[in-house]
Amino acid sequence: YTPDMVKPHITDHKPKVSPINMDVMQKRLAVEEGTAVAPTAQSEKYVVIMGSGREIVAEPLKIEDERLKITPHLQSSIRQLLITDWNTRLLLITNKYRFLLVTPRQLADLQSSGLTLTDLHHLDDMETLCTISDWDDLLTHEKLLLTTSLGYARAYPLDVLRVNIEAPIPLLFDHPLLGEPVTAVGVSNADQLVMVTEKGRGARQTVKNLRISGQQVLNCREDRVTSATLAQPEDQLLLVTADGNGRRLWAEWVSIPNKPNQVGKSLVARRNPVIAVANLTRDSISLITNERTGVAVNGRLPLEESTKTYPIAKLGKNESIISILKGNS
Repeated sequence: YTPDMVKPHITDHKPKVSPINMDVMQKRLAVEEGTAVAPTAQSEKYVVIMGSGREIVAEPLKIEDERLKITPHLQSSIRQLLITDWNTRLLLITNKYRFLLVTPRQLADLQSSGLTLTDLHHLDDMETLCTISDWDDLLTHEKLLLTTSLGYARAYPLDVLRVNIEAPIPLLFDHPLLGEPVTAVGVSNADQLVMVTEKGRGARQTVKNLRISGQQVLNCREDRVTSATLAQPEDQLLLVTADGNGRRLWAEWVSIPNKPNQVGKSLVARRNPVIAVANLTRDSISLITNERTGVAVNGRLPLEESTKTYPIAKLGKNESIISILKGNS
């Protein structure tokens, strides 16, 4: 054979390998290795804001007129807010039950490099952020308790989860709980959980009584769980509605279902959506509205065994409560 007798092999199809954006890749590596050119810590504390969808940013803590100052375009979309240190490890959980670890420093590096969280961690289509927690604080507890929008709760041993969550590849549950994550908190078997729905129904359960595989503490039907907190029977709770009203009650007034999958007891008569339940005994609470952060709560709410609610804050004409801020966050 001679070269003239052999025809070159020509293909008319394109390779299935996706092209790589080298600029993004270099910036991502710099963020992961901590070598990105970003502003140094501008504050002892940082505010980490989880907004709509996949949005999450870190800003220096700024106080004006005894209230947190938040970048205006972020204020109305706040879902969760955490005040923490520059290098604190934060655990993010998505609606697909993917577990991501980031620090406020990494988030600031991403922002200064023109990148987003999805440039650092791969997320599937329609995958969104659901919860944000202090990972190092969680590790001081025996278990990680997850609650979901469909009323499910399960406690996972942290000595098992830790190895998988801190691995180079983010942990993704093969068999997630039903519903989207609502809270992720550290617990012991002696702790009790109180969860409430958007329509004001609630239920209480002791962690040690939860099934190992998890269980539906509260049957939501067409409703959805919007908030959950840890509380002992002697603790005082605050229920917060979107229109600026609330109810103060003892945790023991929230009944423990005699079996799983029960419809929760009605806790508020008001039809306005219940935004949150908070433990007043353990935490100092302020409110986050679509216009302001750090709104004070009326401290004179009556403590009565009734579903009636009372005003907890004076809101503007188009203002509504969208979340709460714990003073010890």
